[in-house]
Amino acid sequence: MDLIKEQIAEAGSLGLFLKHILRKVFLEDWLIKLVALGVTLALWVGVTGLSTPTREQIPAVPITLRTAENLVVSNTPLETASIVVSGDKRRLGQIDRTALRFYLDLTGLGPGEHVVDLLPQADALDLPNGVKVEEISPAYVPVRLEAMQEKTVAVTIETRGELAEGFEEYSRTAAPASVRIRGPESAVRSLESVATERIDIGGSQSDVIIRQVRLNVASAKINLLDPYVDVTIRIGEERMERIYLVPLGDESGRRATVVLFGPRTPLLQTQPGNLTVTLEANENGEPAPKLTLPRNLEGKVEVRKLSL
Repeated sequence: MDLIKEQIAEAGSLGLFLKHILRKVFLEDWLIKLVALGVTLALWVGVTGLSTPTREQIPAVPITLRTAENLVVSNTPLETASIVVSGDKRRLGQIDRTALRFYLDLTGLGPGEHVVDLLPQADALDLPNGVKVEEISPAYVPVRLEAMQEKTVAVTIETRGELAEGFEEYSRTAAPASVRIRGPESAVRSLESVATERIDIGGSQSDVIIRQVRLNVASAKINLLDPYVDVTIRIGEERMERIYLVPLGDESGRRATVVLFGPRTPLLQTQPGNLTVTLEANENGEPAPKLTLPRNLEGKVEVRKLSL
């Protein structure tokens, strides 16, 4: 009977103990427990979320081509490609997109049409460990390689604007008159000249002289080895042609026919008496007319005809 009583007492004490434990766990300090549970859940979600494999697209990864020294790319190849990478979010967040670039080594290829596969170059991309390239678009780069060629071509001078009224252009020259170019054989072969940038001559009444004028070439594939020239444009009064009947300096009474071409004003101011025509022996020993110009016409006019 005493044994039964002891067992009942022990059972009562155990019940009270369990009741105390349950009360402690579920009813006391419940706010602290809820906060701890929330932190635990957040950490669990964060860790599992970051470790979950994720795919991400990276557009416009630059493509750099390297060719042999005697070859050049003559078509317009792709400049960028889009890639799709996979990995956990933390690793994807570490990608330095500015450092990504495809380097295509074409030094082993000869002239002709080629198609280069980008996929083998994916391993060389600067990506964090655990991140891999899943897709590349476009996956292939068409390339046309041509032999490099040099050539000397003429320089043409481009101008804009109208000269002042009553004036004309006498000549235009570039120094040097020809320059060297370099580029794909097909582009160089068809080019015969290169032009200067446009020079403004609007309203000019005298010579225009400009140093180091830039040359322009239509094709971006052609390099100008001599990119600048000096330009001289001679400008003066409008010219005219005038006929003079000049008496010979003897007693024969004969007159020589002189045709001069030059600026209008000095020619109109010049009279036959200002010109001198004499007879002198030519290389065959025969008498031939010789014209002496006044100082105001020296170097300014062209003698187009001199006859008896």
